[in-house]
Amino acid sequence: MHKLVIIVLGSLLFLLAACGEEEVSPSTTVTREGTPSAEATAIPEITPTPTAEAAASPTPEVVVCAADSTERFLEAQERVPFPVLCPTFLPEGFELEEVRVALEGLLAWVDATFKNPEEEASVTLTQGNLGASLPASFVRLAGQQGVLPETTAFGDLEGTLYAPLTRPPAGTQNPFSADVSLGAGIIAVPANGPPPGYALLTEEVDVDTVKDIAAAMRAVSPAPEVTASPTAQAVVSQTPDAIACAADSTEAFVDAQEEAPFTVYCPTFLPAGLTLEDVGYSPEDVTHGPTVGGAFTNSALGVRVEFVQGEALPLSLLTTGVRFGAGGPSGTMIPYGDFLAELWLPGEPGMALAVLGESPDGVTHWMLAQGLTEDELREIAASLRPVSPTR
Repeated sequence: MHKLVIIVLGSLLFLLAACGEEEVSPSTTVTREGTPSAEATAIPEITPTPTAEAAASPTPEVVVCAADSTERFLEAQERVPFPVLCPTFLPEGFELEEVRVALEGLLAWVDATFKNPEEEASVTLTQGNLGASLPASFVRLAGQQGVLPETTAFGDLEGTLYAPLTRPPAGTQNPFSADVSLGAGIIAVPANGPPPGYALLTEEVDVDTVKDIAAAMRAVSPAPEVTASPTAQAVVSQTPDAIACAADSTEAFVDAQEEAPFTVYCPTFLPAGLTLEDVGYSPEDVTHGPTVGGAFTNSALGVRVEFVQGEALPLSLLTTGVRFGAGGPSGTMIPYGDFLAELWLPGEPGMALAVLGESPDGVTHWMLAQGLTEDELREIAASLRPVSPTR
């Protein structure tokens, strides 16, 4: 907001001179003889006026986001501590599907999706704490497909364009095994480094149009003045025992905990772009004991993270990750929440990583990650927390 400063001119000082013993009217001057002067005049009344500075107060630029999304982006800006960008241009036919804000501990993201149903086209904008997986996914896809990066404008930032990219159909094990159009990806990070970072992912949009969309990105309002840690915004009226599971999955894990006879763990961190696919409880049967399973995906980039936890789980059931390229145990123990688990390294470069461990109450935990770096896998594993710490 601009502060309007008004300087008021007033408070005139009058100097009246008097000679002799006669009373002097404030509206006249007096001669030495004490008779009113013919030059006596009434004091003019002066009305203060605003200064030129006040009159020339600048009007803040109004940003109009495309597809009638301005209000949603402004609402997102009120909740996160970094400048939120929005597209001020989209091709005709695109409609806003959603703007989602995610606040997880010290991390914050804003995800926005626009779609053109008739053209089966989409534009997804992710901004905030991108982490390493999203940029790494673009680089990995581009490298696998021989796509050279290109510098392009991203609003006032400089972005890196990867286009054209392709991806496989949903459910394909190898993320580079089929040619299905993905369109383009752009990563933009301010000169002083992340956060925030900005990523644009498009499908069925030609490259020139993608460049136009990126160049038309604008901040929805002046950068917010945030002095408090994002934690203060992320945690709202929570009890000390409350756990915020990543990707809006808290309710699903809480529901699973109500059915499971053991302590259920959930990830409190996941890289940006991953969304909840499913969390469910499976009662004991002839093949395994009671089990809770969960999965998070970013299908556009071929990223998937799965969790299995339960009692009396045979190793053969858990290590199905081998078929995704998780080679075997490495002998390296890493933090998995409040206990240690063994890291499984991939059998082939670029394929799945995994973690296998047992919690203090004897429950087996298995995590499989497709399309992530080892550092990201370790960060996810360390973030695991009991859904109900007082259980």
